[in-house]
Amino acid sequence: MFARLIVALASAAAAVGLMVFAGQPAAAAEPVTIPAAPAYEAPVLYGSSLDSYRWEPSKKFTVWHDPWASTYRIALQLKSGTSWKTVGSKAPGKQGKTTLGYKMAKEGTVHMRIAATEGGRTLASSPAQKVTWKRDRSDIHHRYSNYTKPFAEAEGKVAAGDQARHGVYVWTGRSARIGALQMHKNGQWVTVQKLVWKKKSSGTPPLAIAKTPKTQSNVTRKYRIVVNASAYEKGWTSKTGTVRHENPRSYTGYRKLSYDYMKKYCPNQIITVKKGGSASTAHSGSLRIEMAPGYQGSQHKAIALHECAHIITFRLYGNGLEAMDSRLNKIFKSSNGVEMVADCMAYRMGADPKAAVNWYTQDCKGSRGTAAKNILAGKKP
Repeated sequence: MFARLIVALASAAAAVGLMVFAGQPAAAAEPVTIPAAPAYEAPVLYGSSLDSYRWEPSKKFTVWHDPWASTYRIALQLKSGTSWKTVGSKAPGKQGKTTLGYKMAKEGTVHMRIAATEGGRTLASSPAQKVTWKRDRSDIHHRYSNYTKPFAEAEGKVAAGDQARHGVYVWTGRSARIGALQMHKNGQWVTVQKLVWKKKSSGTPPLAIAKTPKTQSNVTRKYRIVVNASAYEKGWTSKTGTVRHENPRSYTGYRKLSYDYMKKYCPNQIITVKKGGSASTAHSGSLRIEMAPGYQGSQHKAIALHECAHIITFRLYGNGLEAMDSRLNKIFKSSNGVEMVADCMAYRMGADPKAAVNWYTQDCKGSRGTAAKNILAGKKP
């Protein structure tokens, strides 16, 4: 949290006859009369304060003065070169208190003072006081703290026709914020998606999801996320994320065979091939399938469809993977329900139960078969 900044304008020299105290005027103090021409009422000022945070561009000044003074004005003056310019003035408040405001045009430090003026003349003034506007650092967090580059969750690849996603939380306790997803093109950054974070004073900060544009070609692109500066916080720019957009329809060799087996159910599927080993993997975060090398025939088809079944399930449940595990474990009465439902789905997609595969289950009757059927239809069991 932030401590309130109270700046008291210092006491004036006795020569100008201005008495200033820090904060509220001292009740027991004797006012000092400012010598003036007989035609003018002598103004008496007691004190003043700056009641604004450092990060606020609009500054509020409170001035305490003689409540009976009426022939002069309370002025707020800004130093410009060697002279002083009045940027705001009011007739003295009847209760002995006057407020003045000034909005700084840009960040930095200026010199200001309080003055008593009349007819363009400055009858008395306080010493110069430094006044600063400095934006705070924006409070921004990635949706997943271990992924600090845009679309790092996709592990560098996204299928043509599909979109990688990256979430950013922005604290908006002072004001709403706007920003953009930008793509590097022809030597410059261009906006491809506008992002908005609504004002929210408490609870979890608002989340905005950036999405890569859909493509139909094989192309590598660089992306970044920017959050524009507000009146109170500085702007922010993420690290640069690099994404390879791949069209699975252009795969060749082993990847093409794998894709051909699953394309009816996983038409926009990123597939990579492991350098060795026998275990294939479907990744819930990047939605990428890693095929182990060397599969052939019905075995290859069965493994490809099993991993495709995982991707379908992950897409259906999104971020609710714990709920997915809990529900499937209950249906299959096992701690490995997600693997078993993938087997049952693979059978429905055309996998041969007799293929040389270490199946997790071949019992897909009753509620098990219904769960597989529902997930393939886009329904949570």
